[in-house]
Amino acid sequence: MSSFDVYSRIRNQLSVLMCWVCLVLFALPCEGQSPIQTNDARGASENANRVERTIQFICQDRTRDPKATIPIDRMATHPLMPLTTSRVIAGRDRAEAMLPVAKRLLPFALSRVAANNGLEPLNAQWILERIQSITAIRPDVREGDNASWHPGEPNVIVFGTVFLNALRSDEAMLAVLSHEITHAINGTDHALQPIFSRVNQKSSVGLAAAEELVSELVGIEVVRDYISQTSSQGSQNRRLARSLQKNCVSLDLSDAHHLSPRHTMRMLVELDPKLRFTTTHKPKNKQPKHKPKPKRNRKRS
Repeated sequence: MSSFDVYSRIRNQLSVLMCWVCLVLFALPCEGQSPIQTNDARGASENANRVERTIQFICQDRTRDPKATIPIDRMATHPLMPLTTSRVIAGRDRAEAMLPVAKRLLPFALSRVAANNGLEPLNAQWILERIQSITAIRPDVREGDNASWHPGEPNVIVFGTVFLNALRSDEAMLAVLSHEITHAINGTDHALQPIFSRVNQKSSVGLAAAEELVSELVGIEVVRDYISQTSSQGSQNRRLARSLQKNCVSLDLSDAHHLSPRHTMRMLVELDPKLRFTTTHKPKNKQPKHKPKPKRNRKRS
């Protein structure tokens, strides 16, 4: 064998070896990224499943809840209700009873929502000063299925009579009261704008919609605290779900300032990872019926 053939064979072997080295080196980054990509995809999938399960629980459990809130789309088609209707009176009484509870719990809930969104916990003192002026609930027939706070009437939260009729649990009422008090705290000087901006960055829904989401998140936190302090009053899952039952609509519409009810509920569950429910309603196992043993006819002696 000539020296040329030897060198040629060595060159060929070196070429093959270099090809294998290149393949291995180029494959390593892909293999290193694959588990991260897989973990990210798995995490996103698990969160999406959590969101769907949570919404499913809220709306399915609403159909079994004796104190269920009437969904927003059904409120919208309900005729206006006079102030003297028994359900309206019961709703007004519930709102008046829950107003002091909301005012007591809300400063801490609002501070947690701020901290959960990467902001410094808010000073509870100035929040307390802003909510002290809210002292009254005013039912209004013309407000229909709405509740509102207006700067021109800063001591009052106005409730439409249809809305008062629809909120049939303390938890649902607390969530709405807390929502409106959050608007009152924001006031005309937009004191809560940093929280709204942070939630807007996370959800990309616009500042007006972000303000509504923050107000809803505060309501959920208030209801959580209320449940922890009154834990003997029924299923904690059901009671927390009541803060969102109004969004279980069939006709899912939005407007210029509000997301649609189901979109709102989805965003709230995504923004609040603690919103998890376990199904507690299991079909009862039917006990097998025991057939009575046939009686034997005794012969008469």
